[in-house]
Amino acid sequence: MKKYLTKLLVLVFVCILFASSISYAASTKEIKETKKQFVNSEGQTVSVTIPNEYKKDITDKEIEEIINAHLYAANVIIEEIGIAGESILISQSSPELIQVQNYGAVTFGPLIKKYTAYSALQSDRFIASAARGQVYTATSTKSYSLSPSITGTIPNGSLNLAGTASYVVYVGSQFSGPPNDSAYNSREFRCKFYENRGTWSQVTKVYGNNITSKGTFKEPVRYASYSFDRIY
Repeated sequence: MKKYLTKLLVLVFVCILFASSISYAASTKEIKETKKQFVNSEGQTVSVTIPNEYKKDITDKEIEEIINAHLYAANVIIEEIGIAGESILISQSSPELIQVQNYGAVTFGPLIKKYTAYSALQSDRFIASAARGQVYTATSTKSYSLSPSITGTIPNGSLNLAGTASYVVYVGSQFSGPPNDSAYNSREFRCKFYENRGTWSQVTKVYGNNITSKGTFKEPVRYASYSFDRIY
């Protein structure tokens, strides 16, 4: 009888551990993403799913821009967010002025960099679409990129700007449409690119005369790929 009770207690303990592991697994799965409700400019409520790992990388304002840019969108999912690459130096210095500098005729002032906009939308690019109950498979690798750029010629020096942001669709990547029992006919996949913008200036003294050089710059911040269901 004592051995029977011992076996029974062990069995009960194992069952409790098993149930706890299932509960833990379920709770872990539940906290991987967050669902939020937004109202678009037409007064329609749109459900948006955001993986928790990306919650800090996209703002509510940016999500509102997504649903207002596609007023027919439903079941929006933020698929992936990628950050721009490591900083790089961009220079378009004037070799003529550098040469004159050797004779002591030119003095270069500091290169001044000012930001005028942060995380501004650069583009919203179509990636793929899939019909209800269908799966689209990419037949080639394609990269969607945003690189830093400047205008004007910097007399001397370099601008330190963020590197390229690239969203890559590899050959064999699959994009699934809405399930067969869905009320929606297709699912569209897109990618938004964001950038910082600003101006640069530098004063150069040539034979005692001040010459001001100016230009603009753009540097990638991140990309946000997303999908949504649509009736047509």
